[in-house]
Amino acid sequence: MANFTVQYRQLKPDGMPEGQSLKQMVVAAMRSEKGAGRIGDSAKARIIDLDQDGSYVILNKISEPDSWDGTIFAGQLIHLQSGADVAAVMQSLEEDAEEYLIEQVNLGDARVSKGILYFAAVDNHVGLIEGQQVRGRTLERYLTALLQSVGTLQPGGPAVI
Repeated sequence: MANFTVQYRQLKPDGMPEGQSLKQMVVAAMRSEKGAGRIGDSAKARIIDLDQDGSYVILNKISEPDSWDGTIFAGQLIHLQSGADVAAVMQSLEEDAEEYLIEQVNLGDARVSKGILYFAAVDNHVGLIEGQQVRGRTLERYLTALLQSVGTLQPGGPAVI
């Protein structure tokens, strides 16, 4: 059984743009242009390499665009490791064995999920469900990088905390 926690957080507004809530800033970022379209239209446009280690954090599933002017913006943040070797049992667990053999399996071009986080933002308030691997700090770092990429926040300036 997976372990997860449900948390509530509130944005520290120190240094943030006046008159804008976190939810409004994220929605504005989703409406920003990147490449051939809006960031909110393409999960590819929402990929950020936070750690420069071959892993990627993606704002994968997001609220429907027609709900963005409403009260809540919600999303699913995933952290993927590319081309990983994973330890796996290849035998059927229905097979009677003295022990199951653990093998290293190369997944090639597949991306292995390091974890998933779900969140919902209402003004400067955030509710989140985090697992063991993807924590609230990853969401803070991701949102800071996203808002920097669209010019809402300046690099080296305030961060989403």
